[in-house]
Amino acid sequence: MSESDQACAALREEIARLDRYELQMRSDALCVFSKKCVLEANEPFYVFPSGYVALETPLKKEVLPYLNDKQRQ
Repeated sequence: MSESDQACAALREEIARLDRYELQMRSDALCVFSKKCVLEANEPFYVFPSGYVALETPLKKEVLPYLNDKQRQ
């Protein structure tokens, strides 16, 4: 039980830390997959802590093949 309590506490701390996480993105940031400027693409985009930026459509095309049927839904 102690091990699971420690894991839960660590997850809570990580979530709290990410809640305060700020990230700055360049105004000319390009999607890592399509190489389009994300601010000019007129669709949602994601900025990752690694600094990568991805438009929603190309990101889905990249991720969906790795998901099972339940995850795709």
